[in-house]
Amino acid sequence: MYFSSIFPYVVLVCFLVRGLMLDGASEGIAYMFYPKVPEHKTSVHQGDMRTFALMHLFLLQLEIWADVQVWRQAATQVFFALGLGFGSIIAYSSYNPKNNNCHRDAFTVSVINFLTSVLATLVVFAVLGVRAKKKVMTCVASNLMELLQQHREGLVSLDLMPSFNHSDPETLGLEGYRNWFKQHGRNVSGNLTVCDLEKEMQTGVEGTGLAFIAFTEAMMLLPGSPFWSALFFLMLLNLGLSTMFGTMEGILAPLRDRFKSLAKHKIKFTSKCPV
Repeated sequence: MYFSSIFPYVVLVCFLVRGLMLDGASEGIAYMFYPKVPEHKTSVHQGDMRTFALMHLFLLQLEIWADVQVWRQAATQVFFALGLGFGSIIAYSSYNPKNNNCHRDAFTVSVINFLTSVLATLVVFAVLGVRAKKKVMTCVASNLMELLQQHREGLVSLDLMPSFNHSDPETLGLEGYRNWFKQHGRNVSGNLTVCDLEKEMQTGVEGTGLAFIAFTEAMMLLPGSPFWSALFFLMLLNLGLSTMFGTMEGILAPLRDRFKSLAKHKIKFTSKCPV
């Protein structure tokens, strides 16, 4: 039990430290705390003042917090993380002494659950930020190569060309490409795209697609990806086993308390139940 409880934290800390050392992690964490709302909700007239625009964006952030679906999903996560209703917490707490401080334990478990959720979220968005940044930079490099080809064919004038190293298109950077695309993107023919980092962050980050599609795809981009992939799936296996331990204890503990014969053969009874 101690190993199954501590091992996921070790893996999460390793992922967080490794992810923060890579390009794009800061953008992912920033997106975690300041999610982007759809563009039709954040549009501000060009004639408005900057202070009004900032106030408008602030009110939109409050609008996200006021969304009922956000709090419904948060409550679902809390119930799922604590295992409420499955009987595991009650079964484990039945082993406490009669004079145990239950209020202290309740606050301790709640705080640990909150910090664990924050840690796991930081890891996920840091790694997804690395994944999104790599994909966006690939998009930028592809668009610049296409733009360079159009310039060589005489379809794009030199005035519309951004300044970058032709042998390494990524030297322009994401912000430089964005600024150029806002000014001259409409004047260039072809299939050039804006290469939106926020849109890439939203790809495959819900449900099972998060753990088995987006996150695993992101780990393939990490240096030493076989090691991190094995560590990640060992963590998932360990989490599944620890969950089953709690679920089984919620079933076995009442049976042992009700039937004394089962309590006398605790090891045999427990070992035969999974079979």
